[in-house]
Amino acid sequence: MKKFLCIIFALTVAFSLGACTGSAVPLSVDNPPPWSNANTETAYEKTVYSIKKVDNASNEVIAEGTLTYVLEFDHKGENNNFNYSRLTMDMSVTYNDKAPEVDRGKTDTLHSKVIFQSDALVPQYSEKTVSLALRSGVNDNSYTLKNDYSAQKSELSMAGKEPSVIDFTGKSFVNVYDNEMLYYVVRSFSDIKAGGSNTFTLANFFDMHIKNKFSTYSMRFTCGEEGSEETVYLPFKGTFLDEQGSATVLKVNVSINESLSGPPTELYYSMTPFKTGENTTTKKVLVSFKTYEYNLSTNDLKYTTEYSITDYSVTP
Repeated sequence: MKKFLCIIFALTVAFSLGACTGSAVPLSVDNPPPWSNANTETAYEKTVYSIKKVDNASNEVIAEGTLTYVLEFDHKGENNNFNYSRLTMDMSVTYNDKAPEVDRGKTDTLHSKVIFQSDALVPQYSEKTVSLALRSGVNDNSYTLKNDYSAQKSELSMAGKEPSVIDFTGKSFVNVYDNEMLYYVVRSFSDIKAGGSNTFTLANFFDMHIKNKFSTYSMRFTCGEEGSEETVYLPFKGTFLDEQGSATVLKVNVSINESLSGPPTELYYSMTPFKTGENTTTKKVLVSFKTYEYNLSTNDLKYTTEYSITDYSVTP
């Protein structure tokens, strides 16, 4: 993995160290899914996060940005009558004058979407475009990745290179989830509760193209024990929460199910339901998360990136 893809977009490649193929037993998922109005044509949920990237050696913020997730109804299947949802993500990160010289003033962006069965969470299609600002002396590692599960084809197009195509005809995707829906899949697992843990299987096609072969990751999540939940205050006073804007959050660690998996991603889900109407709620909203990047030559923690919720909205 190229240096700048690892450093700039840890969100998208957080589990690239120590990866291995594997399988996991089927997991119980919430039915209906925890997000608001998941199976209606008016389904819509938007969550916005601020981004702060900190250099652990200096404790200085070296980059800031925004991340937005939108989850909405996509279509009804022509042949199976299933409802399909669409999750889109837009991220922008700008480096300041505390960043390494090569990054200063640069803005990098990411856009992705994944379409999946609303109830079973089975992926149908996903794509991702990473646009990296040009840096002096550094190759342009921008790329577009498209994964068509119906056609069983994946195509990676990188700047200045011939496209890479993977044909995964005959590969089973039962209980396999797409990398672009990772945080929402974890949110939907019934074992996201105090003391909960389990394993699941993830498909990251970017890594498959780098390795030039089909493979999946066996992943693991572990939740904080009973009594470890924390109270946080969010900017939704009187709308989605109480007048104090307080919510009880549970820490969930997610990593490759392997001893040399690298640092986990820390996800903080609200155990307090968000009010979405007079008699309706949505569950387990992701209110913040953290990713970690290590210096591969020294094994020292190099960067911590924090994502904190700043806005939340749903359809009436």
